[in-house]
Amino acid sequence: MEKTIFLSKLKHNAEKVDSLPKKLMPNYVLIKPHLAHEESRSGIKLLGDPDMTSGLSELSEGEEMNMADHAPRYGEVVNICDELYFNKELYGTSSTPATLEWDTDIEVKVGDNVFFSYLYGAGGEHILYNDELYYLLSYDAVYAIKEEDHPVPINGFILFEAISEGLKSDNIILPDFLNKDKIGVGLVRYLSKPNRDYVYEKAADSIDVQEGDVCAFHGLVGNHKIYLEGKDEYFRVYDTRYFLFQRRDIGAVYQQGTIDTQNTKSSNK
Repeated sequence: MEKTIFLSKLKHNAEKVDSLPKKLMPNYVLIKPHLAHEESRSGIKLLGDPDMTSGLSELSEGEEMNMADHAPRYGEVVNICDELYFNKELYGTSSTPATLEWDTDIEVKVGDNVFFSYLYGAGGEHILYNDELYYLLSYDAVYAIKEEDHPVPINGFILFEAISEGLKSDNIILPDFLNKDKIGVGLVRYLSKPNRDYVYEKAADSIDVQEGDVCAFHGLVGNHKIYLEGKDEYFRVYDTRYFLFQRRDIGAVYQQGTIDTQNTKSSNK
């Protein structure tokens, strides 16, 4: 027997509108969320419920739906602001929402399918138009543009592929400021252009990194990977499950037999 899991609570609590906004404030993007698939392995049709109150929703006997894995993580850009605003002086004040955490450019356009933070999507502002749910997200919640062959990262993010839980090599010497017992590593697959600046004075995108490099992350962030997609292969767009960091999270780069390091404190969102 088929059953459908709707975005019920989000729809119920969303602001109902007669028309979608024609113009957005700086730093915002309007997205219509989608799922990678609309039918589970057991034939049950799905429309993910990223309302974090429901925990695990049973799909069928012996099968469960984990919201963290199956909630919408990508969707179509319906509208985009005309400009992005960055101001270090405002961050950390009552005007923090008016500025991005980093200085970058608009790299998406209307009609693009993009990956975004599912947590920001679930906890953000929601609009209901013609019984369809839309996410109004801050631009820095968008991670990558969905292309057929591979995702294209934006916002200074780098997409990595896991290679191991630790880095064990006589050829790679880690700097002292890295926690060698709790180190995360990754293989660089796809790069976005560096961000120009961050609100945190010591954060920088100056480290040199190229596709194919092996990167070691600061121990503080290495165990807190942000994944582009969930664990369940059936609900993913790509065969490879990428995780992402920005250059400021990198502690060391193994690049053509050398180590390039930046001794900075990471400040993840």
